[in-house]
Amino acid sequence: MYQRPDAPQTIGQVLTQGFLLFRASINEVFGLAFIGAAVGQMPGMLGLVITPGQPLPEITGEIGFALAGAIIVGSVLYGTIVARINAVATRTELSISQALQIGLRKGPSVFVAGVIFFSATILGFSALVFPGIIIAVTFMFCFYAIIVNDMGPLQGLGYSQKLVWQDWWRSFGLVASMFAGVLLIASLISIIANILIAASGSTGNTDTLPWYIDLLVVPLISGVVTPLIYAFSLAIFYDLELRISGTAE
Repeated sequence: MYQRPDAPQTIGQVLTQGFLLFRASINEVFGLAFIGAAVGQMPGMLGLVITPGQPLPEITGEIGFALAGAIIVGSVLYGTIVARINAVATRTELSISQALQIGLRKGPSVFVAGVIFFSATILGFSALVFPGIIIAVTFMFCFYAIIVNDMGPLQGLGYSQKLVWQDWWRSFGLVASMFAGVLLIASLISIIANILIAASGSTGNTDTLPWYIDLLVVPLISGVVTPLIYAFSLAIFYDLELRISGTAE
């Protein structure tokens, strides 16, 4: 059973707490993560409905509209899912409607912070790889600060920098360990996807992938992987907060 720590943990303990939080919260957020992943697949599914000879401006408009819708829904559902997992961690009663209200209210802040975060990270990676890594690790917890601590986008970015830079290398170690696990899961996903493609009789060309892989299989997998990433990230976020405060909550 998960119990939110009241004192700083070792790296191993933090990762263990993240997995325990995932187990405790998966039933609360799986459906939301599935819906978010399915919506995220919609822009890529437009190829099934675009007719040959359709004017390019019309195609571009449809794709742009689908992307905008996916980004908006994704921002809202991100806040909703994180709020639900945080409620499990803090043992707070939070209904889906209440979590959705948080997602709707904080969605614009998540979107603005996301634009700043990804723009800065891309610029960092385009210059040299290491600056991109520094930027990504430094500001990745801004989204959790926005939802958990009800901060604005700039305040959340600054708070994330403050948390991470109290011990950047330890923070980097935690994040790297988390994503090493995600990479392992991604490898498993790739194996499962290839098995499904082979079983469906597809040639493996992405243009001929069965529709159910995009609309069912990928969302099903994301329904597990996305909460797992968020739970691990929240466990790291909680630990960073405890370390910077120096006191138990």
